[in-house]
Order: sequence, then C-alpha cells, then structure tokens
Amino acid sequence: MEEKVVTVVYPIIKNPTGNRRYAERILKGLNKAGFRHMEVGIRKIEISLRGNPFGGIISQYLGLKMKSLSLANSHSIRSLVPELTPKNGDIVTLHDILPFIQSAKFMTGSYDKKSYNLIYGNALNSRMLISSTKFGKEELMRELKIEEERIAVVYESIDHSKFYPTEIILIPMMERFILLLSETSTRERDLVYFSK
Repeated sequence: MEEKVVTVVYPIIKNPTGNRRYAERILKGLNKAGFRHMEVGIRKIEISLRGNPFGGIISQYLGLKMKSLSLANSHSIRSLVPELTPKNGDIVTLHDILPFIQSAKFMTGSYDKKSYNLIYGNALNSRMLISSTKFGKEELMRELKIEEERIAVVYESIDHSKFYPTEIILIPMMERFILLLSETSTRERDLVYFSK
C-alpha cells in the first residue's frame, strides 16, 4: 500500500509572528518524525500605510494563485493558516475564531471585506477545520452552523527545548504586578491578571 503524502501550505513571514512560529514548529515536527510530505511556502509581503499593515492578504492570494497548478495535482492539502487555503484544501487550522464569527467587527473597510471574502471563504469550505480550543470548536458550531464532525480540536504543542520547568519564583503578594499572556501586537486578545 502506497504511503499517503500530504502537501503542507505554510506562510513565509519575515517578522516573528505567531503564525510563523506555528508553521516552523509543525514543519520541524513533521521532519523530525520522518512524515512524508511536500512543503509549499507562500511569502507574505506587507507595507505600512499610516502605521497599519497593508497588502499581506493580497500578496498571499497571488502567491497561492501562482502555486495553484502544482497544488491542483497534490495529495491531501493541509493549510497552516486560513489565508493560504486553496479551493481544494482539505484541512486548515483556524488560529483565531473571532474574525470568522464577528467578521463585521474586524472587517470594517472595503479592503478588509474583500480580502475576507476572497480568502477566508476557502478555509470554511475545507473538509476539516482545526481549532486549538474546545471553546473555539463550540463557537464555530454555534455561530457558523458548521457540523461537529468537520471540526477537530488539536491543542497547541509545547517546544520543551524552550519551555521547561525552572526554579519557582515567589512574588511577594504585597507588591503589585501584571501578568500578561499574549503577543505584544495590539490586535491580539490579551489575558491580563492584575494583583490586588
């Protein structure tokens, strides 16, 4: 029996974003496990207009179009980000559910709305969707009426070479502190704990 080959479509991003780190971890894990796959990288090119990123989705859309012939003859297609899901995509990871269920809030300008329709529609039409949380899966089912059997929950992995137990640091409770679990990007949702 012939071993199945998966084509993995991933973003090539200059800045150290969450999507870039996620793609690097997945590809590293596949290679380390010796899993047979083909890698198709799509470069994200953005410029800054008045301090806001612009053109990233368009550049990825065009990059995906340029690779469409090779992807058309691929085996199962696994997209590591929704923006890079071709029409014939099989599996896609939805890192952030909010733009899908609250698109009117996040896609305010005409560029955003066209980009959303252009790219994210393919992601939602994939055979399987991956959510990193059970809550995300429940939201997709409730808000977008996606069938439960089309959504898998796959929790984020931990790179034990970077994250490992060390000595416990006790913070005196008389001092005030802020615990921030997030990227520093202003568009990300933050979990913040304030001490009393």
